[in-house]
Amino acid sequence: MFPRVRPRCFRVWEALAFLLMIGGVCGKLRALDTPTMQAMIIVEGDEGRGSGFVVKMSGKTYLITNSHVVRGNHNVKFRNLQNVELATGPLEIAEKADAVRASVIGVSDALELEPQLDKVKIGDEVIVAGNSEGEGVVREIPGKVVGIGPDRLEVDAPFVPGNSGSPILLKSTGRIIGVATYMKFPDARKSGKSPFSLNEVRRFGYRLDTVAKWIRPKAKDRLMEEGTKLAEMESLFTSVTAIVDSNAPFVMKWGASSFVSKHRAQQYPTFATLSRTIDEFTAEYSAANGVEARNKSAANFFGKIKGMLSEESRGLSEKQFSGYYAVQLKEVLGRYKEFSDWYDGTSTAAYREAWLNAESFAARRFTIPPIDPEKFKFVLSDRRADDEPADHCHHVTYPPDSQPANLEGLYWTIVEPGGSRRSYQISRSSLWVRTPADGNYKVFIEFRIGEKPKVVSNVIEFKYGNGEPAKPSTEVPVTSPAPSGNK
Repeated sequence: MFPRVRPRCFRVWEALAFLLMIGGVCGKLRALDTPTMQAMIIVEGDEGRGSGFVVKMSGKTYLITNSHVVRGNHNVKFRNLQNVELATGPLEIAEKADAVRASVIGVSDALELEPQLDKVKIGDEVIVAGNSEGEGVVREIPGKVVGIGPDRLEVDAPFVPGNSGSPILLKSTGRIIGVATYMKFPDARKSGKSPFSLNEVRRFGYRLDTVAKWIRPKAKDRLMEEGTKLAEMESLFTSVTAIVDSNAPFVMKWGASSFVSKHRAQQYPTFATLSRTIDEFTAEYSAANGVEARNKSAANFFGKIKGMLSEESRGLSEKQFSGYYAVQLKEVLGRYKEFSDWYDGTSTAAYREAWLNAESFAARRFTIPPIDPEKFKFVLSDRRADDEPADHCHHVTYPPDSQPANLEGLYWTIVEPGGSRRSYQISRSSLWVRTPADGNYKVFIEFRIGEKPKVVSNVIEFKYGNGEPAKPSTEVPVTSPAPSGNK
């Protein structure tokens, strides 16, 4: 009897193994097979990196990425994983979604759109695949659908900077249900109460099946011109916000280069004007004698800044921009108007006085709970411009959309050669790092409420002097561990 039983057991196991193999093939347990991988695209340009993919739609083959990936990003190149640059047709922009497409020819591997997206359910497994953190490699990031809307999806796949433009693939079919676009923290300042944790990063992608219209401007380079203008306006507003969130002593100590890079000043006349305006203020403030004179210099400074924003937006309207760029222009013009309304309000004088007296204006929202350092992590990146001054060459940033509602207790920390530290309370999403001495530098963000500071970011490392700057580190100090979390 025994000799007969054993072969029968083996046959049972063989049958089970065969069924598992069939299930694995039919169920697409791994979406990133070879054809899928070859449809992935790495987007590179002078101002940043992102992701893209090749897809069949409307009877043609297109390359797709986010519009914000190419916006203001000069000399953009689209490369596949064989390092072949794709030849593309003119860019077209979606009417109301953050996406652009361009026709491609001679490409054998292309993804497909999910034809039954209306049957996708919350809880369905997905994979986001793309150029995570702009490192030039495609990674597979698993997750689930956690929300569905008429024009976008929400997923919990923890995609990060560099994944903008990545396809969101339905794991059961390997087909596209959206394009990864942005991250967001719920803002407790607006809602008072939120059903979401302040530390929960929410990740969204636009649906492509509901894009009603793709727009191609008549002028050949018009879409890139619109994107460049938007990028300039947004960067200017970021610089102005940084000035307003700092204070007079900081501006006096570090000057225009802390807010306007040499590269920007050379690229855009507006930034050259802002740089001169800051220099004029520092000269006028230094020569001021007495409180009244200093107040006058600050009033002139803020007035010139308001004038720059007004001039930058003069004559612009949504009708002049195409598709989603028109949507973004409306948002930018709204922020410009908010600044103008604030400037004309009654609080300006008191604000200016605090600014002169070195009081930080970064909102200290004591009514909002601080972040949980055990659940939160900033994702820092470093951009180094070769034409920057030798002692001011690194620009460390985190995505503005990933900023929590409460910045209390959060500090930029710079560890200089020899171990000495400099720290600045966070008021904005970027930091210019000066490197006056030869040696290794480290930059990270610390949370300083409680018994012991905790590192809540990756560590950016670079060297000044002998040797090339090191690549940013993805590790955090062993003594202050911080869990992952962020785009």
